[in-house]
Amino acid sequence: MIKNNALKVELRSAKIPYLGLIADHYWFVIITDTKKERWEVWQNPHCCKTSWGHLHLNLLPFDSAVGSGQSRVEYVFSGLKARVLAKTIQHSITEYKNLFCYRYWPGPNSNTYVQNMLDKANIDLCLSATAIGKDFYGWFDYSKKIKVIRVSTPLLGIKISYQNFYECNILSFTFGIYLNPIKIIHPFSRYTALFK
Repeated sequence: MIKNNALKVELRSAKIPYLGLIADHYWFVIITDTKKERWEVWQNPHCCKTSWGHLHLNLLPFDSAVGSGQSRVEYVFSGLKARVLAKTIQHSITEYKNLFCYRYWPGPNSNTYVQNMLDKANIDLCLSATAIGKDFYGWFDYSKKIKVIRVSTPLLGIKISYQNFYECNILSFTFGIYLNPIKIIHPFSRYTALFK
């Protein structure tokens, strides 16, 4: 049994080779007092014994980059958020709808998976503009939650949170503004924001 205070979930990222100026690969690391599990979607399916289509567990060491510099810790979740997120990630081996589908653009890809897990765990976190594919929800999607309204297509999408941010996505490139603190978002910005 995992002790509640021993569980953490890291959100990590690394620059993608050749496209590192505008594109990052995101993944999760579930950390307990005895192990670290790396969960991610990869472009090739069935790469290790713990693969479910394009979803892989421990394909690479937990902190390994993807061929272009070092990995970065974007956020560390603890407490209730970590427990809910870890359970959501572990259940994704049967519940993630894109296990057997991968497209570099517009998605679904690694960043689509990460944003999907955050959404399912009810964590209002916006991945950086360099997380191309984060806004792929299918060919058309509309969502209205307490904090965020989203309309999404591969060509054009908007996300609005009246208290926190305004985003526009054109061909998967993100433009917008975060309000607290004030940040201008553009396709080269690496700013990951959690809204409480």
